[in-house]
Amino acid sequence: MDWEKFREIIEQKVELKTRLKHPNDIEDAVQHFTETIQSAACGSSTQTSPKIQNPFPIPIHSVN
Repeated sequence: MDWEKFREIIEQKVELKTRLKHPNDIEDAVQHFTETIQSAACGSSTQTSPKIQNPFPIPIHSVN
């Protein structure tokens, strides 16, 4: 996880002057905040392929 990049993404997308006068405003703000965190996590993490080893390999002559 690149925490510096995560922080940058959050800072770019979080709006601190959001109007929260009605329940729908709060719902929208929570939804936006949740999506921002998810986006930042996805955009700042490195994806690695798990190395899976088959404990029961199939012999090549069985595949044909």
